[in-house]
Order: sequence, then structure tokens, then C-alpha cells
Amino acid sequence: MVLHLVAVELEVFQQRLRDLQQAAVPTWAWVEPGPAGKESDETIAQSLERFGAARAQTLEEVGSLDEAGWLRFGEHATLGRLDVAGLLALAGDHDAEHLAALTQG
Repeated sequence: MVLHLVAVELEVFQQRLRDLQQAAVPTWAWVEPGPAGKESDETIAQSLERFGAARAQTLEEVGSLDEAGWLRFGEHATLGRLDVAGLLALAGDHDAEHLAALTQG
């Protein structure tokens, strides 16, 4: 699950933030990546560190946005219009879903 979170952070959320900078109104399809690759000897602690580093990078990118950056948006095929705040809300919701699955299992 942690490697899935790494993949989603890098391939979905960070990519969509880059898309917002590169296209007038980017369009996105639903994406549900599998787990990120890992080294054969990678521990769960190292995977968690990778997720933490990826999330920190996402937050750093968002923290550097100016007012115009916050106003940019894209169109998601199933979720509709998403701006930066909407993308961050999705990231939080995604984390919460997986945390709930861990605590219920």
C-alpha cells in the first residue's frame, strides 16, 4: 500500500501540478497506478521515507505557487474541474481511504 501511495504521489498528484503549469486547461483521465518499483532489499521504513519525501516535494511545489498558480485548474474526466486546492483535497481523501483500510484490517 505504501508503494502505491508513492506511485500516486509521483505519477498523479505531482504530474497534475506540472500539467497545470504547462497547459492552459489540462485534461485528466482517472488514473489508479499500481505500486511504485522498489529495490529488492527496500524495507517498509524506507518505503515510508520515500512517500514522505515525495509528499514533502509536492507541498514544496504548492508552497511556491503565486496567486495565479492557485487559480489554475484542469478538467478531470469523472471529477470535473479541479484546481490546486481540489487536487490537495483529493490527496488527503486518498490518504484517508488507505489509512482507514489499514486500521480496519
